[in-house]
Amino acid sequence: MWRLFYPILFGVTAALAAMLWLRHGLSVQWLALVDARTARAQAADPPARFEQSGNPPPAASRVSFDQAANTAPVAPSGLRRPPSNLESLEIGAPILMQSTKVVARIRNSEVILAGDIMPRVEEAFKHVSPHYDPAMHEQLREHLLRQLLQDVIDRKLIVADVKKGIPSDKLPEFQKHIEQHFTRNVLPALMKEAKVKTEREFAEELKKRGSTLESVKQEFIEQALYQEWMKKEATDDEEVTHEEMLRYYYEHFDEYKYAAKARFETLHASFKKHRDRHEAWRLICALGNEVLRGRAFAEVAKSRSEGLHADRGGAWDWTTVGSLRSKTLDAAVFSQPVGTLGNVLEDKSGFTIVRVIERQEAGVKSFRDTQAEIRMKIKEERAEKHRKEAVEKFLATNRPSAWTIFDETPAVEQATAPSKQPARR
Repeated sequence: MWRLFYPILFGVTAALAAMLWLRHGLSVQWLALVDARTARAQAADPPARFEQSGNPPPAASRVSFDQAANTAPVAPSGLRRPPSNLESLEIGAPILMQSTKVVARIRNSEVILAGDIMPRVEEAFKHVSPHYDPAMHEQLREHLLRQLLQDVIDRKLIVADVKKGIPSDKLPEFQKHIEQHFTRNVLPALMKEAKVKTEREFAEELKKRGSTLESVKQEFIEQALYQEWMKKEATDDEEVTHEEMLRYYYEHFDEYKYAAKARFETLHASFKKHRDRHEAWRLICALGNEVLRGRAFAEVAKSRSEGLHADRGGAWDWTTVGSLRSKTLDAAVFSQPVGTLGNVLEDKSGFTIVRVIERQEAGVKSFRDTQAEIRMKIKEERAEKHRKEAVEKFLATNRPSAWTIFDETPAVEQATAPSKQPARR
């Protein structure tokens, strides 16, 4: 039976490595691969239509969809809002303990030390503490310690149950295989994210955050076993019926709506790069005329355009309506005929000529096109329900076997906890 667990070695995904990274206070950055597709189109050789001589036509005589993109970028929200279960806090003494202090014991055999859990508590505290008055900070730390400690205990109880299904003489060999997988595959990825070259440097980075390489490895092993247990409990062989899928489709109808999107290319003359508007006007007209005389749009953009995507040949990949900062450009992209070279546009940044390569209008995905996706979502929901029920049933029986430091103190006096208040300045 123990051989059934060997697929763990190959089924552990990047999510486990990401989990380890986040739990030990380190950031994760994932490389997004973008499919940049550049379309080139050539027109016939008509006479020049962009007049370079004279002055730019006055604003009143030009077609203008919007004079400027006056919507500023939205600033990042920064710190996350504290979870709702922190609305009420029990009142307790400040948390002061040595890293070697035992904070939990599982079935009188395995112990959890303060040094194992407090780095996580402090990491969580950094995120939520700005939302609370400083007078509540020690209460907040205690709440986080209780919560995170219970999470660790629950996972260790489940891991212990998994290990019971592996013959004792095979367990060391099994753990050795998982450790080798960690060393060969997971550790190099974590070191790369930490931007270090040696295990020693990585261990030093972990030490700064109150963790160790051994604890990271052990947590990886436990998490792999935990995920295998969850996977086993989530097995669902029941067929998803047509009626279930249809009901799901109409209950989530808004999720299957999609906005209009388009691919396009632009030529741009920036006001900031010219002495005045007249000079910028002469450049944009020259660029447009080169395309009209037969030169490839991408070549013209790369050689002389001053837009953000000039190095890509002026090409913009699929863009959703309303997402462009320039409302003038946005309106042209979603109204101008596909394949035609538009008139010169003007906004605060400069003059622009746009050609739409392809456009898809807004609509709704049909039920036929979403059946496979809906079937998978229903199965995932069922699996999650099964996992939740299995965990609740298991912990109801096994949690009483665990002890924590909070069990040796009398129940704290219940009182109305103070509501969240802005941090004092």
